[in-house]
Amino acid sequence: MGDQTQPAMKFAPELIAFAEGQWEPVEWCAWWEKNAAEMKALCLPGWYLRMKLPVGTTECTSRNVASCHHGVCQVLKDWGCDFTRSDRYSTANKVEIDKAIADLEHKQKDKARRAQPAILARISHRVGGFVAGGGFCATI
Repeated sequence: MGDQTQPAMKFAPELIAFAEGQWEPVEWCAWWEKNAAEMKALCLPGWYLRMKLPVGTTECTSRNVASCHHGVCQVLKDWGCDFTRSDRYSTANKVEIDKAIADLEHKQKDKARRAQPAILARISHRVGGFVAGGGFCATI
């Protein structure tokens, strides 16, 4: 199961379970919060930084869990551990991103639909490129 000389290898079973998608995201965040200090003490700094929640965040979002998952998989690979990487967390993150994009697009379309009458009212006085009252205006 990899390089047993690394002190942090005592956490390998938990990390492998996470890498294989066996943990619920909130379970992983709770486990990490409980064990982060010991992980930091036992791991090389680069390994710890790969596995921890992104800087400046404490929220257990799909994005943060997917980031941790990627880092854990990299560390397990460095340790020479055998595991089957799950796409569970990255898929959940993609679904969340796709939903956010769809929601934003819907809001933008709704805003444009609501603004259309006001825009048409402002330009309705234009006829053939000329502004009522004289002067030339480029066609929109």
